[in-house]
Amino acid sequence: MHKMLIGHYFVNIGDVARLFLAAATFSDVQSERIFAFGGEFSFSKALDIFRKHYPERQFMENFSQDHAWHTIPQRERAEELLKRFCQPGWVQLEQTVLDNVPL
Repeated sequence: MHKMLIGHYFVNIGDVARLFLAAATFSDVQSERIFAFGGEFSFSKALDIFRKHYPERQFMENFSQDHAWHTIPQRERAEELLKRFCQPGWVQLEQTVLDNVPL
């Protein structure tokens, strides 16, 4: 399998916006990097989501590896900031895919 087809990461744009506002407005966020990694992504996971929500359509076979090759660094701080914006955590891959891919 080609290494470019190994899993990657995703983040929902709404989560990015909330983290941007947190960095700009919360006084305890000072001179730090906020890592916006919503979770792991693979084309196979996206295809599974399409199949689940559009069972009447046909999609190609899965072809990519599901797991990314690194763990997600320092994700806890970003998740804490999202919770302060009354968000229970990261917007999940399924919702992110459905919001961005009109079929």
